[in-house]
Amino acid sequence: MYYIDEQDFIRFIIIKKGLADNSVSLCKVRFVIINKWLKENNKELNKDSLEEFFYSLKQRGLNNNTLNTYFFTLRYIQDNIKARGSSNNFFETVTAFTKVKPTIIILTPDEIERIINMKTTAD
Repeated sequence: MYYIDEQDFIRFIIIKKGLADNSVSLCKVRFVIINKWLKENNKELNKDSLEEFFYSLKQRGLNNNTLNTYFFTLRYIQDNIKARGSSNNFFETVTAFTKVKPTIIILTPDEIERIINMKTTAD
């Protein structure tokens, strides 16, 4: 099983990939969750286990935007593995999930008029 050292991964995404602090924090959290799942399920990181992992996340009710944060982290894990000389191409067949966009609620002309005509405490 290919083992990825957490500190090596963090150093890689900071120095080689130049990720911002918020992105590094996100990757740290997701990295730990991914590694924990692999260990608990006695899995190697490969195409099949990746599919199982995303299926388990989906079964927990996570939406596509959240799944994409794992996708983001796994892309950097793949880059790290390649940079360290391994040819584990677990990530080639995975694509990002369709983003979930919240419904936009547009005000009616009547609602806009009522807002404009509202009395404020300063009046």
